Amino acid sequence: MDKLRKNIEIAINSASAENGSDTPDFILAEYLADCLAAYDKAVVARDKRHGRPELPKLFPLSNTKAMSSAATRKAMIQPIFYALAATAVTPLIALCMVMAGIILILAWPFIPILCYLQRKEEISKAND
Repeated sequence: MDKLRKNIEIAINSASAENGSDTPDFILAEYLADCLAAYDKAVVARDKRHGRPELPKLFPLSNTKAMSSAATRKAMIQPIFYALAATAVTPLIALCMVMAGIILILAWPFIPILCYLQRKEEISKAND
């Protein structure tokens, strides 16, 4: 944790990122590490709520219990399946969206005509 904060502090200092807020780099580094810890805590709570296994932490920022090796392997394999599913499904969804857009573009000039014909049919049924 201290190593991560020190690296963030060095990165902030080397980019002079503290100049915009006139805040010392060590305070910004502590703030960003605390934000990361808070986000980590929120992700753990969200995953627990949805019944997902807890993922191993690259930078353990908060006090989390250690996982068994089987749970670690399972947690590391699941994102691979999500990535594979996303790469297979995303192009199909994009293709469907493009096709829907093309259909809407082609149908646009006929919509007023179809509405007119439907209204005319309703009027003729009402007169009968």
